[in-house]
Amino acid sequence: MAEPKENRWQLRRYYERRDEEGRRPQGEPQQEEAGSEPSEGLAAPSAQEDAELGVDPQTPSRGPLLADNLEERTGNYLMAFGLPGSGKTTFQSFLAYYVTHIGPFEAHPQVAPEESAQGWEPMVIFNDWMRIWGEGRFPPANPVDEGEIRELSFRVRPLQGSGQTVDFSFLEASGELMTQVVADRLRDPTLIETLNRYFANEKLRMLLVLVVDPEREAENDILFQNLLAFLDLHFPKLRQRTSLGVLVSKPHEALRRLQEAEPAFERYAELSAELCECYVQRFAPRTYRIFDGWPDQQRVQLMTLHLGELATAAEDQSVRLERADYADIHDIFAWIYEQFTGGRPEATGWQRLLQWLRP
Repeated sequence: MAEPKENRWQLRRYYERRDEEGRRPQGEPQQEEAGSEPSEGLAAPSAQEDAELGVDPQTPSRGPLLADNLEERTGNYLMAFGLPGSGKTTFQSFLAYYVTHIGPFEAHPQVAPEESAQGWEPMVIFNDWMRIWGEGRFPPANPVDEGEIRELSFRVRPLQGSGQTVDFSFLEASGELMTQVVADRLRDPTLIETLNRYFANEKLRMLLVLVVDPEREAENDILFQNLLAFLDLHFPKLRQRTSLGVLVSKPHEALRRLQEAEPAFERYAELSAELCECYVQRFAPRTYRIFDGWPDQQRVQLMTLHLGELATAAEDQSVRLERADYADIHDIFAWIYEQFTGGRPEATGWQRLLQWLRP
């Protein structure tokens, strides 16, 4: 195997109703299980409460992203691509939770309900994610419908270092829609119209993340090879203007498979550094060649996503995140920030000195 290259490592609306004694409405429903219908969060207002607040009780207007003028979009876009169940939504929602709630940033979602057919739907998704991660649960899968694809955008200002603000967006789409790019005997490959229009927009600064699912092995290579063949044919300059990340989404499973194949790795407790490259090279060799042959090797990164300690809930047997580990998502965002700004969101030497001196 090749030597590892170390330099590549890494609403719903809230109604508050007070009665004469200043009390809030009582009772919030419990968060639904990951994989079930999204939680409603705070109790929805009744028609009478809407009338008292002067709110139109009609269902909000939320349309498909396709109705937007995607050709006029500009800015920074993270495009995560992977098989159904590979962990794309887990990755993107955990990233959103980290930058807005955990990391040393002033960060918030950006919504433009008057400019986008999505309306407030991106904020609804963000709210659901924050409730779910706050309880240590995992987000549900996306609907298999192109009309349900959503764009979420964020503005992030580091509280350390230069403090340069970065705006970036990503798409939430079902993996089943992405597999349509794979050619088979019954149909030719195609890229759904929404993704096609984003990739065709040369005004976007693009970061493509290939999410490798250790439970699918050869299918990862097939998907990513077909994707790149399609993109190279229809957008021949895309590689030159795009950064590439390869993310192993289930590192514990990847390590188990690597140790089964290579007993010499049994002494390692986690998949990190050189092991990540060894894993991708052995179990996703075509993906590794895409990565290793990318035109600009300063714009590539191998990554793993350790979430922390998992546990099975006794009451429902669902998997929960018992103790979160933000080390990997910290490094991943630092690389994303660098690709979009040219700098790192880290403390300066003076800031580190002041932190060390602070009692």
